Amino acid sequence: MIAPITLPATGCNVGKCQDKGDGLRRAERCDDVLGRDVHPLGVDPSAQQTHHSAWPAVLTRIAGTLSEVADIIAGRTTEHTAPTWSETRGWTSFLRELSDAQVADCEQRGLHRCAHDLPKMPPTLAKLCSDVNQCLALIGVSRPPSADNGLSPQSYSRVPSRKRAQISTLVSLSHELMRSSTRVVDVGSGHGHLTRLLRASLHLDAMGIERNTSLAKTARELAGPDGPRTVVADALVDRPKLGPGDFAVGLHACGDLGDELIRMALDSRVPLLLVSCCPQKTKARERQPLSSCGKRVALRWPRDVLGLANLSACYGEGVDRVRGAMTARETRCAVRVFLAQRGIHVSLGETSQGVNRRCFTKDLEVAAAHVCRARELEPPSRHELEQARADGKAQFALVRRFSLPRDALGRLMELAIVLDRACALEEQGYAVRVEEIFPAATTPRNLAIIGWPSR
Repeated sequence: MIAPITLPATGCNVGKCQDKGDGLRRAERCDDVLGRDVHPLGVDPSAQQTHHSAWPAVLTRIAGTLSEVADIIAGRTTEHTAPTWSETRGWTSFLRELSDAQVADCEQRGLHRCAHDLPKMPPTLAKLCSDVNQCLALIGVSRPPSADNGLSPQSYSRVPSRKRAQISTLVSLSHELMRSSTRVVDVGSGHGHLTRLLRASLHLDAMGIERNTSLAKTARELAGPDGPRTVVADALVDRPKLGPGDFAVGLHACGDLGDELIRMALDSRVPLLLVSCCPQKTKARERQPLSSCGKRVALRWPRDVLGLANLSACYGEGVDRVRGAMTARETRCAVRVFLAQRGIHVSLGETSQGVNRRCFTKDLEVAAAHVCRARELEPPSRHELEQARADGKAQFALVRRFSLPRDALGRLMELAIVLDRACALEEQGYAVRVEEIFPAATTPRNLAIIGWPSR
């Protein structure tokens, strides 16, 4: 059993952390330090001693919390019957009795954030929510970077609106971090928007690495003959060689690529700025920890469970977007009911076999038609659709309620993976910040690792 670690109270916020003598004081998060003339990572690069950090302690604490609910993590709710983990903990009646408004609020903010508004919550569930809140409170919110990054509004004209704020933040942060770098290497560069704007703002050489030939072609067209070059390469197969003066950047490096970017930085001793996502996009059956701390606390999850770390993406995205996601899931539930009427019994995930999942964002009639064509079935009758819609709605109302405790663990699981990567860097002499650098409304995939070799 992992020994408990004393944490600051849930109300702890950036700028008011106090040194409790347990290694959990984070100087770079305190206002008195951030207001001084210090290295951007809060570390004097000339210092020869190892940078002391709280991240191993925080990761150990998070791993302890998650290990106590391993059965919940493994037990994804896809049926309208109560999960075993809910029955054994005595949570079922409470979850069933939640009103539609309470459920919607929990889906929007997370059950852990709504616990104080639910006085009838069972004590063991309330404690889990409190533990989650305490762990999440230890992650700082980045100082707003300077808005003056040398780029005019016209510079973003070819950047999708949803990406502009993200790229602007990374460009501004790079101004703070790239004090001795001479080249930016954007790994998983996609259409090259970040690569292009980093070069324009920093006036440094920049290179994008993208495995998708179509995306790379677009990046080259947008960059023009005088813009940064984009290399077509799979970083997971042919690891790019980084060298002195390079600065590695990854904006939403998916799955294995996030781990690989950490290894690339360590091999070449270069600074990096990484915002990762989609840990389930891995070829391995199970994600292995990178850090000694992660190995010590057995931070291993199978691929089919890692998707939980992406569920936190719905928090903060707005009522309409969350409602849209829930409507799509309800439609899938109704399609499964329809298939069962035809004698075809499948899991909720198997309902999308052979069809584009986006069809479930449409009306049930549209989604059922797509499924029927994919499975070579006769089109649904009006009566079948009406029955499937009614039964699917009733079943999904229970699925929503029973999913809430597990969904509340998503952000914590995501944070554990990020901290495993951060610890891997620190164990090799890096100074590291882990921060939320975007508001959740900009993108919920907003946890950044900012690492710099300190020795």
